[in-house]
Amino acid sequence: MDAAQSRSFPEDAKAMYAACPSPHKRLLLLSGTDHGTQLLHYAVAAQAQAALDTFLASAAA
Repeated sequence: MDAAQSRSFPEDAKAMYAACPSPHKRLLLLSGTDHGTQLLHYAVAAQAQAALDTFLASAAA
């Protein structure tokens, strides 16, 4: 999960996603420039938290 308009992080996220063999992997690029835990506190917080909750629930099932 990263912001689509942040510096080089979206490209890094795409590379890590491509390299990860897990069937549980997900890639979500949200609007804005926030990165890391900022995604859970500012403009896209509700969307980021919902995506994180959904991912954790599906991975734990």
